[in-house]
Amino acid sequence: METTNQIILSPISLDEWESRFDTRIQHSLEKFLGTALKKGSSTEQEDILTFKEGCKFLNIAEPTGYAKISKRELPFLKKGKFIYFSKKQLTDWLHSGQRKTVEQMEEEAREYTSKIKTKKAA
Repeated sequence: METTNQIILSPISLDEWESRFDTRIQHSLEKFLGTALKKGSSTEQEDILTFKEGCKFLNIAEPTGYAKISKRELPFLKKGKFIYFSKKQLTDWLHSGQRKTVEQMEEEAREYTSKIKTKKAA
């Protein structure tokens, strides 16, 4: 059986069609935005990663994760025998290893040398 899209004419006024259309669009948008907001909202529970999830997030092998934890190189949480990570702490840890650009280093050098010059002049 073949189905085709057909426009069915009915005795409903144009205003009624417009109202129904607006209601359906509004309902669809609310449903979509509600889902998007739920996905976008972060609760503290969503920020906690298991050991495997943390290693995957950092893109490191599990043995490397254990080694870094034993050397206290990674921020971690431990409850009983289970190891967890805070996603925020891992992100902060990653950002702490950020390398400065040449421009940033040159700016720091200019600031440092200007401080030295002002100290010598005083």
